[in-house]
Amino acid sequence: MGDLNRREMVDEDMFDHIKFADDTLSHAKSAIKMKLSIDWNNVNWTDLRKPLYSGLAAALYIRKYSNFTIPNSIESQALLWKTIYRPQKQEYDFYHATINLKDCTQSSLLDVALLLDTSSVQSFVNLAEAKIFYQDLINLLPVNEHITRVAVITFGNTPKSVISHLMSIIDIQASTSVVYPLPELLDIFKNSGRPEAAKYAIMITGSRSGEPMKTLAASGILADEGIMLYTIGIGNQITEMDLQRITTGPVCSHIKMLPSYELLTKSLANDITGLMCNVPLVVKSGVHHFKCGIDTLVRIPRYEHDRTITINTGD
Repeated sequence: MGDLNRREMVDEDMFDHIKFADDTLSHAKSAIKMKLSIDWNNVNWTDLRKPLYSGLAAALYIRKYSNFTIPNSIESQALLWKTIYRPQKQEYDFYHATINLKDCTQSSLLDVALLLDTSSVQSFVNLAEAKIFYQDLINLLPVNEHITRVAVITFGNTPKSVISHLMSIIDIQASTSVVYPLPELLDIFKNSGRPEAAKYAIMITGSRSGEPMKTLAASGILADEGIMLYTIGIGNQITEMDLQRITTGPVCSHIKMLPSYELLTKSLANDITGLMCNVPLVVKSGVHHFKCGIDTLVRIPRYEHDRTITINTGD
């Protein structure tokens, strides 16, 4: 099955387009022959059972139909993959498969905030579905004071509270527009979060923002602070465009539209957990201290001017 999957990456028709291409691939084929001693004129489709040959074939196919080099970011790779390689698929399919290539050791430090819009749940049944979903997600994480910490925020017209017990939420507020608690979310991460922990938030809402421009500005501040925000929109009162103003992660993977609360499944919780496991800690100018024995994925933002970042490790 593994051999078949490698060949299906470049099917026989795609392979023929590569092998019998015009001069557009001559330079690339010459480079392969010089550096890897592989004469592509003698390669057959069955040779793609070898991972190296399969990867080369995929790269040649992309080169033939695109003037772009393969980009570094997963989001840009996903767009290129859909445009050139698999137009019948979605960018999310590539992104999801890519992040799941990495095993989640769950040893990196992670601060998590779960946000629930109680103004749009409409019934205690829907509220129960949302609470069970968040509980399923929490159960997938190593929640303790040393590795993963979780906060819960409920909101409607104003943020109600930060609570420690998810199942104690009983309040339902009726509203079709809300004030998203993004400034409060930032305060929680700054005042109660750990400097050495990556930061991730999930929001469930069925209401549109009552202050869309303020929401967009607040979302930008969260992104600058390295806080990844995944948004789930439920029902017909909110649109994907509304969620795009909120989310700070890649749109192709950090927005989910659902028609009802009953579709908040364990499978979705598992997908989001996979995203959490690979969220980086954004490090800025200054000195950063990390403990030994704990894996930490970091991302250094691009700066217009020179900056100095010092990272120390120790107990």
